[in-house]
Amino acid sequence: MWYHVSEPNSYLAVTGAGIDKVKIVKKAFVMPFQKVTKLSITPFDFSMSLQAMTSEKLQFSLPAVFTIGPHDDIASLMKYAVLLTGDSDGQVQARGVAVATGRNHVQDIVKGIIEGETRSIVSNMTMEELFNNRRLSKSQVIECVQKELDQFGMRVYNANVKELQDMGDSKCFESLARKAHEGAQSQAQVDVANARMIGRIGEAEKEGETKQKIAKIDAHTAVLATERKVEKANADQGFKMREIEISRELNLEQIAAQRAAEQRDAELQKGVEEKRAHMELERLRASTVVQAKIARESTQEKADADLYSSNKRADAQQYTQTAEAEAVYTRAARDAAAALLTRTKDAEARERDAEATFFAKQKEAEGSYLAQQKESEGLLEMAKERRTARSRM
Repeated sequence: MWYHVSEPNSYLAVTGAGIDKVKIVKKAFVMPFQKVTKLSITPFDFSMSLQAMTSEKLQFSLPAVFTIGPHDDIASLMKYAVLLTGDSDGQVQARGVAVATGRNHVQDIVKGIIEGETRSIVSNMTMEELFNNRRLSKSQVIECVQKELDQFGMRVYNANVKELQDMGDSKCFESLARKAHEGAQSQAQVDVANARMIGRIGEAEKEGETKQKIAKIDAHTAVLATERKVEKANADQGFKMREIEISRELNLEQIAAQRAAEQRDAELQKGVEEKRAHMELERLRASTVVQAKIARESTQEKADADLYSSNKRADAQQYTQTAEAEAVYTRAARDAAAALLTRTKDAEARERDAEATFFAKQKEAEGSYLAQQKESEGLLEMAKERRTARSRM
C-alpha cells in the first residue's frame, strides 16, 4: 500500500480493485491491485494554420493559437481520464505509477475539431462577410469548438485568431483591405469637410449672437443710465426735503431747549428759597432743642441723686437682713450638728450591743456543736466495740 499526493496543478485518477470505473482525488492510499495515474490540468498552447474555403469558393489561410486544457471539476476530469489519458494506445507507465504525459493525440483531436467546425462556419460566409465580421466568426468558432470539447472534459481558455491571409494568386483580402483603407480615407476627408462647414457656420452664428448680445447690452446700459438719472433726481429731491425737515426740527429743539433752561432756572431759584427757609427753620428748631436738652439734663441729674440715695438705703437694709439670716442659719446648723452627733453615738452603741449579742450566740452555738460532735464520736466508739465483740464471739 502506498500513499500518493498530487501536485497543485494535477489530480490522481485511481482505478482497480474496489473502484467501479475511476476515482478522481488529490491524495489517496493506493491498495494492491489498484493503479493510480496523475492528470495534469495545466493548459497547453498549440498553433495551427487552417486552410478553408468561403461560399464563393475562394481559399484562404487562418493562422490561430488556441489555449486548451482539462476542466477543473470531477465530472470533466473523469471524462478526460477515461478518453484522453496517456498516449493513443494508453500504455504509459513509470515506476508503478502511470503518468498522463502524451498530448500529441490530444492536439490531433483538438485540431481536427477546430478545423471541422471552422470550415463548417466559414463555408456559409462570403469573403467580405468574413473580413468585416472577424470578431463574430471568432466567437462562433470558439462556441462550436467548446461544444465538441465538452464531451472530452476540456475547455478553451483562449483563442487568438491572426490576420486572414490570401492563398495562391488570390488578392481578395488585400483588395478588401485596400478598399477599407480608401473608404476610411474618403470618409475622413468627408468628415474634415463637414467639420470645416460646421466650424464656419458655428463661427457665423457666434458672430451674430455676439452682435445681438452687444446690442442688448448697449440697450440695457442706456436703460440703466436713465434709471440712474431718475433715481439721482429723486434722491436729490429727497435730500432737500430732508434738509428742510432737519432745519425745522433743529429750530424746534432750540426753542424747547431755551424753555427747558428757563424752567430749570426757575426751579433752581425755587429750590434755593426753599433751602434758605429750611435752614432758618432748622436754626430755630436747634435753639429750642438745646434749651429743652439743658432742662432735661438738670431734671436727670436731680433724679439720679434721688435714685442714689434710695439705692444706699436699700443696700443698708439688705445688709442688715443678710446678717440676721446668717445668724439664724448658723444657729440652725449648730443644732443640726449636735443632733447628728447624738444620733451617731446612739447608733454606735446599738451596733456594739448587737455585736456582743452575736458573739455570745456564736460561742453558744460552737459549744453545742462540739458537744454533739463528742457525743457522735462516743457513739461511734461504742459501735466499733460492739462490732469487735461480735467478731470475737
